[in-house]
Amino acid sequence: MNATTSLPEITSVEQARGVLTSVFQELQQARWRVAQLEKELYGPSSERQAPESNLSKEQVLPFLVPPAD
Repeated sequence: MNATTSLPEITSVEQARGVLTSVFQELQQARWRVAQLEKELYGPSSERQAPESNLSKEQVLPFLVPPAD
């Protein structure tokens, strides 16, 4: 998603509806992303994650499952 969106020349009501629908969907996505970031920043401390705790499944698995003998 770009910070600036160029709009095409609108020549019909149907085209305007399509453009508005697209812009509205982008706005909804942006609001959702902001809400997620706000939860991460301002949520309860139990939900906060330190940057070093963002490990992939492959990185966590060796700590959970002992190696097979």
